[in-house]
Amino acid sequence: MLSTMQTVGAVLMLSIVLVAGRKRHHCDSKYYELTPAHTMCLTDKPNAVAVPLTQETEHEILEMHNKIRADVTDAANMLKMEWDERLATVAQKWAMQCILGHDSGRRGEPDLPGSVGQNVAWSSGDLTFLGAVQMWADEIVDFQYGVWTDGTGHYIQQVFAGASRIGCGQSACGNNKYFVCNYYKGTMGDEPYQLGRPCSQCRSSCQHIRGSQGRWGSLCDCTNGPDACFNGGIFNINTCQCECSGIWGGADCQEKHCPNEDFDDMCRYPDALRRPQHWCQYDNFQSDCPILCGYCPNPN
Repeated sequence: MLSTMQTVGAVLMLSIVLVAGRKRHHCDSKYYELTPAHTMCLTDKPNAVAVPLTQETEHEILEMHNKIRADVTDAANMLKMEWDERLATVAQKWAMQCILGHDSGRRGEPDLPGSVGQNVAWSSGDLTFLGAVQMWADEIVDFQYGVWTDGTGHYIQQVFAGASRIGCGQSACGNNKYFVCNYYKGTMGDEPYQLGRPCSQCRSSCQHIRGSQGRWGSLCDCTNGPDACFNGGIFNINTCQCECSGIWGGADCQEKHCPNEDFDDMCRYPDALRRPQHWCQYDNFQSDCPILCGYCPNPN
C-alpha cells in the first residue's frame, strides 16, 4: 500500500508529465497554427520599448506610400493602399525583437491568404518613421524594371501593384530605433507592376491623386472591396471584386456551393479508371473534383 507521501509524489509526477505533454505557446493559436515560430509567438527583447504610432503618423505613413505609388507613371495596375491593424500588430511585434533584419517569412496573417512583405529600418540617430519610408523610396535611383538589382527590395515592395494593405510598428531598444512595415501582399520580383498607362487595367476604379512631387498620378482604388480572395479566387481590380471558381462563391470566395456530382467526368469513373486521388493537392483538381477530394459530401 502506497504511503500518503508516495501518493502525493506519484500525482505530482503525473501532473508534470501531463503538463510537459501539452503544447504550450505564448501567442494566439491562429498564429501558432500557421507556424510555432511565428513572429507573434516570440518573446520581446528585455530592453525593447514600444513606440506607439499616433493616428496622424499612421495616416502620414499611408499617405506617403500612396504618393510614392502614384509617382510611378508606367504602372497599369497599381492599387491604392489602406491601413491594416492586423499587419501593424505583427510589425510591432517584430520591432520589439530589436533585430535589423527580416523575420524570415514568419509574419503571415491567417485572415489574409498569401505572402506578407516587410520593410525594416534602424537608426541610432534622429531618423523618423517618415524618414525611413523616404529612405526606402530613395532606392528608386538603382531600380530598373525587369532587372533585379541588390539594394532595391524596399522600394520594390513599396510599389508592388498588388500590395493593397500596410501596417507598421516602431520600438526603441536602448539608443536604437527600429521601424517595421508589413505589406499585403509581398513580393521579391523585379517586375512589381504591369507596364501600361496608369489605371488602364482599372478604369472603373481609378482615382487621381497627387504624387510625392506634387504631380497628379492615378491609382486603382479598391479600398471598399474585400480584404482578400480565398480558395484560388482572383481579384479583379477593375470591378474590385473576387472572381471565384469551382464550388466557391461569395464576396471573398469562402462560401461553399456543392454540386450533386463532380464537374470532371473522370472523377466519377470506377476506381480503375478514375483520376488518382493524390491529384487533389492541385488547386484546379480540387475545383473539378470537390466530391472526390472530400470538399463536398457525396449525395449518393
